[in-house]
Amino acid sequence: MNRELYEKAVQARQVSNMKIAMEAGISPSDFYQALKGLKPFFPRWRDSLCEVLDLREEDLFPEENSEV
Repeated sequence: MNRELYEKAVQARQVSNMKIAMEAGISPSDFYQALKGLKPFFPRWRDSLCEVLDLREEDLFPEENSEV
C-alpha cells in the first residue's frame, strides 16, 4: 500500500481510519491489522477502500499491480 497517498487522502477527507473502514465495509479490527501489515488487503477490500477514497487501485496498491 502506498501509505503516503493513503495518509493524504484520509487527511483531505478529515476522517479517522475507523470511519474509512466503516465506509468501506471492512471490520475496523481487520482494517487496522491490514494497515499494520499483519493481514493482507484482500481484493474486495482494495476495491472498497479505493472507492471510498476516490483513488485508483493501481495508485494505492502499486505492489499488487507490478509485473514480476
